[in-house]
Amino acid sequence: MKFVLFFLHFISPLSSSATVKESLSTPVGVFLGTSSQESQNVTVFRNVPYAAPLERFKAPKPAAPAPGAILNNPDNLAMSAQMSNYVSGLPPEQLGVPVGDEHSAVMHVYKPNNITEEEQQLPVFVWVHGGSNKAGSIDDEVYEAGKFANENRCIVVSVQYRLGPFGAFYNKALNDGDTKNSSGNYVTLDLIRALEWIQNNIHFFSGDNKRVTVGGESAGAINVWGLMLSPLAKGLFHRVYLMSGLPNLYPAQLAKLQSDKIIKKSLVLKGRAKNYSEAKSILKSMNQQEVLDYLYDLETDDLIHAGFDDMVQFQHIADGHVLPKTGIMGVGGALDWLTLLSNLRNIDVVIGGTGNEASLFALLPALQSIDPSFTAKDLFSLDEKDELLKRFIGSDSYREFKTILLGSIQL
Repeated sequence: MKFVLFFLHFISPLSSSATVKESLSTPVGVFLGTSSQESQNVTVFRNVPYAAPLERFKAPKPAAPAPGAILNNPDNLAMSAQMSNYVSGLPPEQLGVPVGDEHSAVMHVYKPNNITEEEQQLPVFVWVHGGSNKAGSIDDEVYEAGKFANENRCIVVSVQYRLGPFGAFYNKALNDGDTKNSSGNYVTLDLIRALEWIQNNIHFFSGDNKRVTVGGESAGAINVWGLMLSPLAKGLFHRVYLMSGLPNLYPAQLAKLQSDKIIKKSLVLKGRAKNYSEAKSILKSMNQQEVLDYLYDLETDDLIHAGFDDMVQFQHIADGHVLPKTGIMGVGGALDWLTLLSNLRNIDVVIGGTGNEASLFALLPALQSIDPSFTAKDLFSLDEKDELLKRFIGSDSYREFKTILLGSIQL
């Protein structure tokens, strides 16, 4: 199988008059398909809901069947709640502002046209996008899902999942007696719900639920490792493709400190505390119900401003239910390899890396400082004769880029 792996770049919203190419009627509802932008030989069913509208700090719930009702809107731009950044594909004046939806649980399903009788049910490739668990979108055109589906004659499913504190938030105030809700592992739970939906419904799209590969790049690969660690995901997939991502598992105590940090920052940002010291005192004085009420009273934008600071977002909490209680990766311990190896029985695993990933994270914003219209996809048509590259090499941005790159190499 050929993999075309690039960088994050959100495409502009589809035209509100996208032509419906196929209307697929199933027992769970009707799905509208349009032509894939990457290949006219592929039909994409955009924004297929794999769960009911998401509730903050709750595990996803199955959506109720609605026979005869249209369940997806192919015109919407799909993006989980996040802080827009230099890989968002937005105009410069819109960077650094909250965007997206914290309640949407959707996926894009790409199906090759003219499936033959010999092919019957095609293998399924489930894609988990990257973005440090703080950015990214299933509308990321540089991954070229439609092209991939066409060239490899498979069903490609790109899954949207929660980011930042919406995807990982562990706090005792959230303990409502439901082990999933209180686990804090909403990224993993979203992906598990998507895989459950695929097992139950992908045959309607000519997919074979007995041949499901899950792949991801960067944070997407880290999240696939999370699926491999979770006992709740067992049996939902059969192969994994991991690119530029290592497993991690954080202790609940550390996750609790992270959630307290976000709460304290929000108290300062909302003017309830003058500084972090005062915010710490306020939080310490609040009982569990007051903390719970405060968290649910926060607007989506409030949580984005308070919780998207870290370079790589917190995820994969050792809660003992969604993920194993023992084992730490990256914070002074060893991963629970016995659990991991047990879960990997009868699963094929491919592990690799994407070239120049770290340097591109520095190169893209540097080039955009010279030309704000430059996108991630433009990187792959850039050569030494390009006028922009000549201007870049002679600029202060180039010297800054080299400093960042050398620093990352030293790490």
